[in-house]
Amino acid sequence: MRKTTLLLLILLTVFTACTAVFADDAEDFKEVIFEELNILRKKYGCGELTFDKALNAAAQHQAEYLAEIGDLDSHGPAGESVHDRAVDAGYGGDKSFTIRETNAMVWVDTDINYLIEEVWRKSQPSVRVMFEQAARQVGIGIADAPDKHRFIVLTLAGLDDGTDDYSITRPTYDYRTPKPTVSATPSPEPLITSTMNPDGGVYHVVKEGETFSEIALAYGLDWYTLANRNYIKLSDTTPVVIMEGQTLVIEPTYTLTPTPTPTKTPVPPTWTPRPTFTADPAGFGTVITPAVKNLPAPNLARLLDKMLTWKRPVGWILLGFSIPGLYFSLRKK
Repeated sequence: MRKTTLLLLILLTVFTACTAVFADDAEDFKEVIFEELNILRKKYGCGELTFDKALNAAAQHQAEYLAEIGDLDSHGPAGESVHDRAVDAGYGGDKSFTIRETNAMVWVDTDINYLIEEVWRKSQPSVRVMFEQAARQVGIGIADAPDKHRFIVLTLAGLDDGTDDYSITRPTYDYRTPKPTVSATPSPEPLITSTMNPDGGVYHVVKEGETFSEIALAYGLDWYTLANRNYIKLSDTTPVVIMEGQTLVIEPTYTLTPTPTPTKTPVPPTWTPRPTFTADPAGFGTVITPAVKNLPAPNLARLLDKMLTWKRPVGWILLGFSIPGLYFSLRKK
């Protein structure tokens, strides 16, 4: 019995020591983030921040919620916005305020410099949060998930009247008790998908509160397909950040390939012999003489015989022309 009791005491002591180490590690991590953030804000001409108890509570609750679901989300467990979560924690009292928030998912052994320089400073929405001019107070929440991921929530706010003092005039929200649901409150509207354009493309304009995973799920796409179509690099340590008003390519436009239309090539006409026309002796029009296809070969012997019958008259005619010519050529002038 004594050995069992002693063993339980040893295990309890070890567990308590480990818990204290992890708690101190998270608190140290938070303090270093706070110091580095103020160094950067001072460098770029922004006012220094002070820790606020209410903002710290709201940020811590959100970090624990993210570690529970194992994913990043800008809304709380009941869909609350960062403004509502700050009010529930008691920040601002009855005064109006400006508030911004960003978060990150890294490994528990991730260096703080990597978190600030490679995760937050390379994200435009996170940069806007870090260097918010109206912010005067800050809250930082850190929670570790069982899979060794660490979730960090950074919340910056400032009262619109420029002061730092406010009184809590309403009860703070007890996170252990769920918010009462009112039947008259409508349920959140589902994400509205876009229709296909005539060119086959589908584009989605990001609205407030929509997340990358919700959009991919609504269109039946996986993360990698949606990320590749929008040139978004996925990383185990860097969350996917999309901005309100950003246009995402869901389906790219297709390129029309012209279909060749058959054209008839004209066949050159065949040559047809043209018939010859001869005048009608009677004067009643023209007579079509068909083209002669095969002519008989000439009879040369018969032709020579006919020429011999005309040799004497031809000789006398030639002699008649020759004598006067000889006379005129010999006549003296």
